[in-house]
Amino acid sequence: MCCFIEATTPKRQSSGVFFAHFSNLAKNREQSPKVTNSDPNTPKFAYVISNKIPNRPRTKHGKICRTALYLAFLSACSSNDSWRTASREPAGIAPSPETEKDAVIEFYAADAYSWRGWFAVHTWVATKEKNAAQYTVHEVVGWRVNRGLPALSEYQTPTPDRYWFGAKPEKVLSLVGPKAEALIPKINAAVKRYPWANEYTVFPGPNSNTFPTWIGLQVPELNLDMPFSAIGSGYADNE
Repeated sequence: MCCFIEATTPKRQSSGVFFAHFSNLAKNREQSPKVTNSDPNTPKFAYVISNKIPNRPRTKHGKICRTALYLAFLSACSSNDSWRTASREPAGIAPSPETEKDAVIEFYAADAYSWRGWFAVHTWVATKEKNAAQYTVHEVVGWRVNRGLPALSEYQTPTPDRYWFGAKPEKVLSLVGPKAEALIPKINAAVKRYPWANEYTVFPGPNSNTFPTWIGLQVPELNLDMPFSAIGSGYADNE
């Protein structure tokens, strides 16, 4: 558009004359010869005016996309109270410490909260030493940084498989027995070396998926295979 103004408008031409001139050109653009930008001598404004993008008919798929975007907007603007009532109940997929006395290593993934769950997951790590009554859970959570806390958290629980604010978790990795017993000390040592314990960035990372991936790189015996939707896992290679 700047090229058009420079090519057609005298320095002191009034704005009314200019817009009238532009309006006439716009009305007659269909009669203008079609040009392309292959000729270096063709003014840029002529290319813009003559190559009009045709109107595309509205389709059923387009309507669905618009509806999805609208719902995403409503979800993003919804009350913060929704996360308070979202389920954090155990999913019942973790071995119970009451019945499983051997060492256990569990990696979990659940859909991220709210609209982010459409394309991304939240992952965390749980370990239980032999004969322990509870699991130790390590995970990275972004809101902790906003409150002046480390992103990396640790807590004890007999149920490490709780829903992630309404999303049921799935197992990414599960080890029970002597191998788990041998690898838990290596995992604990790797947790202490995690380089982004006080940082969180949704994209590209470091985020909740960066942490388990980094543990897997530090303890290759785990043979960890993170899900494709674990956005931020690739950041673990940036150390």
